[in-house]
Amino acid sequence: MALWPLDPNRVRIDRGPDKRLRYTAWDDTGRAVVLAARDVLHLHGLGFDGVTGYSVAHLAREGIGAALAAERSGAALFGNGAVGLGVLETPGELGLDAAQRLRESWEEAYRGSSKHHKTAILEQGLTWKPTAIPNKDAQWIEAREFGVSELARWLRIPPHKIGMLKDATFSNIEEQSREYVTDSLQPWLVRWEQEIARKLLPIKSDLFAEHLVDGLLRGDTEARFNAYRTAILAGWMSRNEARAIENLNPVEGLDTFLEPLNTGPVGPKPTGV
Repeated sequence: MALWPLDPNRVRIDRGPDKRLRYTAWDDTGRAVVLAARDVLHLHGLGFDGVTGYSVAHLAREGIGAALAAERSGAALFGNGAVGLGVLETPGELGLDAAQRLRESWEEAYRGSSKHHKTAILEQGLTWKPTAIPNKDAQWIEAREFGVSELARWLRIPPHKIGMLKDATFSNIEEQSREYVTDSLQPWLVRWEQEIARKLLPIKSDLFAEHLVDGLLRGDTEARFNAYRTAILAGWMSRNEARAIENLNPVEGLDTFLEPLNTGPVGPKPTGV
């Protein structure tokens, strides 16, 4: 009849007295509802118990945190007029009030992206000394690029799919796109198909769920069709078998295997031929 999404953070999975899986879900009011496993469409990845998948965000939290820290560091730097941390030194001794006024006046005059071209005037022996490592020396750009690759690696996504084209070429992008379908998407597509067949379709039914990924593999259509042509002309695949692989309906008369007329078995020919 319908599918209602459940917030995974509000669902607990355990086993009842009969050892069958059951799902306890809480709504916005805090009311708990116990659902049988047959009533829940559950897609999960690799996990320690075969029921609950690992959280990729939890496993990759250090890499995500490093990428966010690099992003915040760059935002703070350019928000401060691309001027790093530093100290104002004076040969004399300043009182607390004088030091506070000096800090406030300095930040008011020079802090901010719209003020980083202003000329600083230092009086009474004041000197400016940077205390932070410059972004160039800290390899900030390299760290940002590595953060993108690190997160793509956790999700099994080719970097070029999320705009990281540093190492991409015309020759390897096509192959990486095919690997993305077979290694990244296909395991999840199979989970969808199996769970739909198990939970949503009758046991004895001609209906089935299948994902068509032809559009993602369109760049390799010529190679695929050439392989069908070779198999059909060699006589070990029928044309309807090739149509079935392409999710096309069979056509009457195309179940006959073709025999190459310009080839034959090695050796003397039978008598009478």
